[in-house]
Amino acid sequence: YITMGAISNFVSWVQGLFRSDISPQKKLRDLENEYKDTLNEVRQGITEVTTEKKRLEIQRTELQNQITKKQKQARKYVGKDERRAKKILKRKKRDEKRLEDLSKQIEELENIQDSLASKKNRISRKINDIRTKRSQIEAKKKAARARAEVSEVLSDVGGEDIENLVSEMQDEVERLEARAEVY
Repeated sequence: YITMGAISNFVSWVQGLFRSDISPQKKLRDLENEYKDTLNEVRQGITEVTTEKKRLEIQRTELQNQITKKQKQARKYVGKDERRAKKILKRKKRDEKRLEDLSKQIEELENIQDSLASKKNRISRKINDIRTKRSQIEAKKKAARARAEVSEVLSDVGGEDIENLVSEMQDEVERLEARAEVY
């Protein structure tokens, strides 16, 4: 089960995420890791609840068998030994009360199990959302860097610079041609 201390630690951790000295990428990684830890705790809780539920179901089945056996015994003694039949029926009644209590406990565990399964699904979705968003952000970041680099290259070699370079190349070619004609 998730304790109040774990919830308090989680809240403190989330508040720490809003500190400005931590990079957003690290915050997302930390958040994903925290959700993974919580998911593991929830899975452990599901395992524990399922184990306990199975144990109680086994007890319930054994108790149902005992009740059936006592019912048969009581029928056997009805009309022959009324005192013994009443004793058996009294024990059967006590077992039926225990059976009712076990059934309630099992139902409570089923509710807890359903709640934990729902939490597990929500946390899994959040982890997937974080992964998807982090991947999208990383892709956008890489694309933005590439665009910035292209813009820098294009701004370094502006339209006038290209014309000047072409003009210089043409002048150089003309000088070389003139020199070649002299010889």
